[in-house]
Amino acid sequence: CLVGTRTEVLLQIQNWTKAIGSQLFWLHGQAGTGKSAIAQSVFNWSKAQNECTLLYTCSKTQAELQNPLNVLPTLCSQFCAMNEEYAKHIVDQLQNDPLLKGGQGHITTQLEMLFIRPFQYMTMSGEHVYLVILDALDEC
Repeated sequence: CLVGTRTEVLLQIQNWTKAIGSQLFWLHGQAGTGKSAIAQSVFNWSKAQNECTLLYTCSKTQAELQNPLNVLPTLCSQFCAMNEEYAKHIVDQLQNDPLLKGGQGHITTQLEMLFIRPFQYMTMSGEHVYLVILDALDEC
């Protein structure tokens, strides 16, 4: 977003990230209303706060960004680069299930093996914010 624009919704989202127990923020609106600009601004703000922030933007113009089976493996790869403990769990998952390599597994299997199971075994200390931004889902 341009400086000084969409400040109300950006503040609302920033406050939401700090709220205890909040798990989903659904930003929706008509095409061309600036949702992607808001998503990018939130991503930049969160990264500046040193939060673990993942971003996936679907796109009708890029074949690899149209396939919904690419969403979870891409997010997984981003998170592996940020968290060594998570990356070790993913290596174990990939060695045990070759269908996960290259996003070949069914999307529910991907969710279970790439996110749910690793997070069950990870040691979480302190308060962590894990922000996942999915933009332009209607283009996947």
